[in-house]
Amino acid sequence: MATLRFDNPFHDLWVTEILDPGAYIRMFSPTLVSDAEALFSTGNIVLKGRQGSGKSMLLSLLDTSTRIAYAKQTSFQYPVPTRQRHFISAGVHLTQQNASLIAARAAEIPEERRAQTLAANFADYLNSLLCQDLIKSLLELHAEQEVDAKIIPEVSINFSPKIVGRFFTELAATETWRGIADAHMKSPRELLEKVEERIRAHRNFAHFNIDNLPEDISKTRASAGVPLAELAATLRTAGIIPTNTLVLLRIDQHEELFELERHSNLGHVFRQVINSALSRRDPRVAYRIGTRHYAWEYDVSAWGSGAPLDPERDYSVIDLDAILRRSEHSTSWKFPALVIDVLERRLLAAGFAPRKNAMNVLFGKSLEPSERARRYVANAPSQVRAEEVWAPEWKSYLDALWQAGNPLDAKFGEAWLRQLAQQRKRVPQDGSAASGTPWRKSPWWVKERNEIALMQIAGERRQALIWSGERQIIDLAGNNILAFMTICKCIWATWQRRNPREADRRGALPSFEVDDQVIGIAEASQVWFKKIQVGVEADKRARLVSALGGWFRRRMLDDKALSYPGHSGISLLAADLNSDLDVISTIKVCRDHGDLFESSHTTRNKDQAQRFKWYLHPLLCPLFRIPYIRTKEPIYTSLGELQQIFSSESRQGITEDEVGRQPDQLQLGLPGV
Repeated sequence: MATLRFDNPFHDLWVTEILDPGAYIRMFSPTLVSDAEALFSTGNIVLKGRQGSGKSMLLSLLDTSTRIAYAKQTSFQYPVPTRQRHFISAGVHLTQQNASLIAARAAEIPEERRAQTLAANFADYLNSLLCQDLIKSLLELHAEQEVDAKIIPEVSINFSPKIVGRFFTELAATETWRGIADAHMKSPRELLEKVEERIRAHRNFAHFNIDNLPEDISKTRASAGVPLAELAATLRTAGIIPTNTLVLLRIDQHEELFELERHSNLGHVFRQVINSALSRRDPRVAYRIGTRHYAWEYDVSAWGSGAPLDPERDYSVIDLDAILRRSEHSTSWKFPALVIDVLERRLLAAGFAPRKNAMNVLFGKSLEPSERARRYVANAPSQVRAEEVWAPEWKSYLDALWQAGNPLDAKFGEAWLRQLAQQRKRVPQDGSAASGTPWRKSPWWVKERNEIALMQIAGERRQALIWSGERQIIDLAGNNILAFMTICKCIWATWQRRNPREADRRGALPSFEVDDQVIGIAEASQVWFKKIQVGVEADKRARLVSALGGWFRRRMLDDKALSYPGHSGISLLAADLNSDLDVISTIKVCRDHGDLFESSHTTRNKDQAQRFKWYLHPLLCPLFRIPYIRTKEPIYTSLGELQQIFSSESRQGITEDEVGRQPDQLQLGLPGV
């Protein structure tokens, strides 16, 4: 009987928007739910995070179809605390629902009233989409409760004729539903049809199927959120939903509006429309906005009034990047736990039997620095580069270390002798001192220089850097679950290419060899770099990242004394960020998109001036063949130097040929390869 092939469990990374509820509950990791409990309470919430941080997965936890799927099986428990389940939710995914169609015919509107007209149309389209999903959620839940009353008992739906009649009488009398809802309607489906007719009209107009929006739409448009609030209140007062039921309104992919505004030259119109809904602080509904940092921070003013939203009064923030970031107390670092849970759920969904320590089975332990050094040099003769003025005993001693299988200490000894402290004491000229490992007197000296020393050894041998093992893979992901899954996908695909017979067997969980991991991580790094070349300021972002990556590599290779192991990042004075130089605006865009990691720090100089430092996302480092470890101080650069590097026509970094090189072509320097 022919065996069946295991598909790559990480082949489809972009699953959030296409997962059916049954698949969702198998894939969803509840690791972050306790940090995001505010999502299930009152008040408006802005859920911020970079691409791949898990915003959409968390928001989908509110979806009625998801809750029903949890309720209909026993293998997975709905992770929201029981006390916080008294809600029903409606949502809109701005990318899937094509929010940009509202601006499709903007040029036809006279400029003096273009912004006002589009704001009104967008508010109506948004209101209609949310109302549509809310009514659908009520109908779906009611149908399930007709079969099994235990399905989401916290939100019992009552569609009795008397209750429905009262509902339509009250709704038709409200300000924004007058002329849309009819007191004589008999079923919520009739209201759904009216709302869907409205949505179709907007789409037909955008697609040039009709010349104008119907007059009844123009006469019944309302401010963003007001029809939802009146609908929610009427559902409660009429008795369709319990009076203590929260109505939560999800708006995901909020950054889509940022892109829409850029391309349509409409400033901040569409985001301000949403801000106006939040600014009302309407207790009848609560919003959940899923967005990336850059799309929220640049404008929080409300349409019409222009007044800025008040944090903690108009909205609260859940910052997933901050939650997942490693703190000083690594015992509280959430990302490794999330990674392990996501990995195990993916493997189960792919048909693998549950396995403890699956992460370690797949990737093993990361190699120690000394082992990586030995793999780089293999059986090569000593490459110690002694200065002419050094005593011959030192050269012989370092060569002996190399040949005895300790090339890393040989490299440390060579660098240590070059450092100023030893030069002043004339240690290199004292042959009698050539013994032991005095550079290891301080464990921090070695720890801070391990990676740059390994980089130099690999560079001299023209080898790709070795990245492998559980710890390094977690670190390379940079607190981003999408980056982690990209690494897993590429390593698994590499293993399938290099081991086709093994990949065709249905069997135990594979254990990836180091060379499979090196090649797969190199491929993942290329994929991550190419992602930069899409989206906001793509060309500038790619050019800056490339220039910095190449600059860091050259500086570290040229530092033969290993004097400055922190030269994998840059530092500028806080005041420099007020500059209008192109490189500063590009740094900020790279920061907002996660290409660069930013943090503040205090200068080592006497003035104690406030500074900011930036490092490349760790997954970009394999492409540039530089360490991701951040040790010591970064490069204290200047605006002039940074602008020159950024503006250089040589791009200072990798070439297009290097970006396009197949990872399988890398020279690994591994035994037997």
